[in-house]
Amino acid sequence: MKKVLFALIATVTALVFDMPALHAAADNQLVARQKINLSGRQRMLSQRMSAAACIAMTGLDGGERAQIAQTAHDEFDTVLSGLRDGNADLGLPSESSADVRMALDTVVETWRVVSPPVQQLASGYATISAITQIMQNNNELLRQSNAVVQQIVAKYGGASIAADMAKAIDIAGRQRMLSQRMVKAACFVFVQIGDTDTRGELASAIELFDSSLAQLMNGDAARFVAAPPTLAVAQQLSHVYEIWQPFRRQLEDMASGARSGPQDLLAIAAAGDELLKETNKAVLRYVE
Repeated sequence: MKKVLFALIATVTALVFDMPALHAAADNQLVARQKINLSGRQRMLSQRMSAAACIAMTGLDGGERAQIAQTAHDEFDTVLSGLRDGNADLGLPSESSADVRMALDTVVETWRVVSPPVQQLASGYATISAITQIMQNNNELLRQSNAVVQQIVAKYGGASIAADMAKAIDIAGRQRMLSQRMVKAACFVFVQIGDTDTRGELASAIELFDSSLAQLMNGDAARFVAAPPTLAVAQQLSHVYEIWQPFRRQLEDMASGARSGPQDLLAIAAAGDELLKETNKAVLRYVE
């Protein structure tokens, strides 16, 4: 009996003295998830501000999208600074990795080019030259923002968080971006800017969203993507699938060259908002 009691005391004592280490590990996991989440969200914001600026230029929405463009612009700017230099409100420490900081510095350079025309359109000064400048640079901003995510996943995935879970969070975050990239491409098709290229971009984004959703719902061991870790994640992904089906048909009509009017574009924008909201919930379920 004494042996059992001493063993129990030793176990409890060990746990007490290990609490700082356990808390540190939990904190590191939370920071890793937050970095992956917020850096992935930057990809979405690069496309959301571009989509909103394009729709604002059409004058079809009564000014609502101009405000969305400005909000996305300001959030992108705040998180970009926070990822590099830290932001306590966002739960972000200053970045210590030289590779991640270098990738963030590359984003800063392109951001200086994209930011002014977005703000111009958001302020109500809609011009073709501004939207053309956004169109020419937003995909580069997206590419560079994605490079930041991959650097963060490489640094934190496997050390602070399981690699297949880091990959799942990355892909779930990319779904948010794709919801807005499809709206952006649909608007560019509508205003007839880069017609052939943007139809191809729209079709590719539809295909990638569809295949990525299947990966998340089922897991993909061959590509190191974790299956849904909880029932809450699985249920949210199923809900995303339900609202994705009608939205996909709307987008495929636009990509195929079918005639579309102002109400079609606004319906696509509204459906994109709904898809963004639900895909973001899926990411938060993973982070939780």
